Amino acid sequence: MASRQAVGFGLVQAVSVG
Repeated sequence: MASRQAVGFGLVQAVSVG
């Protein structure tokens, strides 16, 4: 359900943080 959205959000945050 929101599993993929959570993963995508975490990935975006990880990339944003560097």
